[in-house]
Amino acid sequence: MMRNNLQCLAFLLSAVFALFTCGCSSMNQPDPSGNYVLTSINGEKPTVDGVSMTVKGNEISGDGPVNLWRGTVTDGKLGPMISTRRAGPPEAMQMEHELNSAMDGATMTLDGAQLIFAKDDTRVVFTELD
Repeated sequence: MMRNNLQCLAFLLSAVFALFTCGCSSMNQPDPSGNYVLTSINGEKPTVDGVSMTVKGNEISGDGPVNLWRGTVTDGKLGPMISTRRAGPPEAMQMEHELNSAMDGATMTLDGAQLIFAKDDTRVVFTELD
């Protein structure tokens, strides 16, 4: 009887340890907080320069190419995004629409100095500024 109790206790302690270490794995993720610049959309250089983004905790805010925009990252996904409604040159407005559509609901990952947003077949890459 005593042996069964010890085996049960050992099993329970192992299970608690496994749950604790798995639950803490998200705490070991690198902090993406910083200032970034848009470097590519689907591997192509942006058609309009000067799109920047700031990450603070789980909040993301961006500027450009025409409007200010922001969103919140929850469980590694961005969304929903909101933005101002200014008008601008058609090329810039088109790129901004494509950028916001690609990022809204995308999964965010940090790879070195690159912050990558991926959704469906779209990949948006921002590079951290020094």
